[in-house]
Amino acid sequence: MNSGLYLKTLLFVSVLAGLAGCGTHKSGYVAENYEYTEEADSGDSDFGDYNMASVVDSYPEWSDVTISGSMVIGMGSSLKSTVVVRMIKDKSVSISIRPILGIEMGKIYFEGDTVTVVDKYHKAYLQEPVSAVFGKYLDMASLQSLLLSYPFAVGYGALDEYNSEEMESAAGDNGDWVISPKRQTENFAYSFDMNENNIKRFNIVVDDSGKGSAYSINFSGYEFSGIYRMATLIAADIPLVGGTAFFELKYKSVKWDTGNSDSVSIPSGAVRYGFKDIMRMITQQ
Repeated sequence: MNSGLYLKTLLFVSVLAGLAGCGTHKSGYVAENYEYTEEADSGDSDFGDYNMASVVDSYPEWSDVTISGSMVIGMGSSLKSTVVVRMIKDKSVSISIRPILGIEMGKIYFEGDTVTVVDKYHKAYLQEPVSAVFGKYLDMASLQSLLLSYPFAVGYGALDEYNSEEMESAAGDNGDWVISPKRQTENFAYSFDMNENNIKRFNIVVDDSGKGSAYSINFSGYEFSGIYRMATLIAADIPLVGGTAFFELKYKSVKWDTGNSDSVSIPSGAVRYGFKDIMRMITQQ
């Protein structure tokens, strides 16, 4: 496997997991100049039997989760691999990439203030502050919520009975509804298109001096996973400087609360790459 393609793949996963804020989006969408403004509280609007309270009630307590599935990712060329996603609530997220016979060849590991990306096959790695990938808007709780197809409030964590006061709901299209923050930030705006208690789309606008990108992450194939009904397919097309990256993550099995721990190790003698070095690789034509 070409080392450039493999490193690109690893970074695609980590960048797309972080979603935005790393300064790689291409211009073309002119975003509004979002500001902090207090909006009228529309109250807990009711869309049939579904509202923010019913969403909160649907979300289970959990301590750790292990998800097995597959991933297709790329920009121009693509790579398909089996993956294992592990999360320890409010602590860590890892994506283990296993393209050959289930053997781990690479891993993306988020914990605390650090993201570590390891290419075991080519003995290369990246280790950077989480903000280099997440940007300043998304945190561990947000990433975990997205991977579990559950709404969140930026800066407040997974949607619950307390931070739902920061959000509001409105009617959407075709009987669906929308959850969005009462206050959008200056450079980052987001909303969740909902069908019943389920996310259909996570919509994002990232603004950079009046020129930004708008894109969405789509959730589908909802099934009961043992304690929670969640999407089995998460997919997105995201504009980057060198083109459009595409990403599909398909879940096959979900195991909750097994007491798993998680960590990452860097191969002896591995070469360290900087985030800017690999971003140049990603955006090469």
